Amino acid sequence: DAKQLEKKMELHTHQGIFYLT
Repeated sequence: DAKQLEKKMELHTHQGIFYLT
């Protein structure tokens, strides 16, 4: 789900980590 991925990326960015996958 794109929305799930978006939320995951948001979490990663909050942790200071940027994941494209």
